[in-house]
Amino acid sequence: MGDNQPTVSVGVVSATHRRVSPKIGEGERLYQDMIQTDAAINPGNSGGPLVNAMGQVIGMNTMIFSQSGGSVGLGFAIPVDRVKRVAKEIMQYGRRRDSWAGFKVDDIQSLRTDYRGQALLQELGTRADSGCLVVNILKNSPAYQASLRPGDVILSINGRKVSSASDIDFTLWDLFVGDKVKLEVDRQGQRVAVEFTVQELAQ
Repeated sequence: MGDNQPTVSVGVVSATHRRVSPKIGEGERLYQDMIQTDAAINPGNSGGPLVNAMGQVIGMNTMIFSQSGGSVGLGFAIPVDRVKRVAKEIMQYGRRRDSWAGFKVDDIQSLRTDYRGQALLQELGTRADSGCLVVNILKNSPAYQASLRPGDVILSINGRKVSSASDIDFTLWDLFVGDKVKLEVDRQGQRVAVEFTVQELAQ
């Protein structure tokens, strides 16, 4: 267009609390609790404000879903409260610190469809039919120090039911250093509560 004047488009919030995976965002991050809007968002608009009818900023435009490179009426914005938390991190630490829990999991349902997974579950004596099995955990991690162990099956995280590893990934990636994590765990048929605080991932 030959000028650098700002533009405004009008639309509606078509969904909230949306999860966006790297397959949609074409990135490495998992995004949770996103605002979905059908207002036109095009390349170069990222970082601009999403405002409501009263002119109040409710989010920061972040990405679009498009096969052509232009807006097709499916854009995503980070909620303003999260933007404020990130801004505070940057002002205080010069960057958004990566949070760290220190464990990895596999889906119980996926393990039960594979003979090696079935053998592992039998060896561990795992009785749970759903959730995620802790397959690896670092001994210096906050999760291990809070008593989480290999063989534990995570049933929920921060009150949200766990069906797949992505449920845990989305929650952990959404947290900030110092945030609390509450797990409901199945340990050999017994329900156990595990709580810890996420720490900063060492650089």
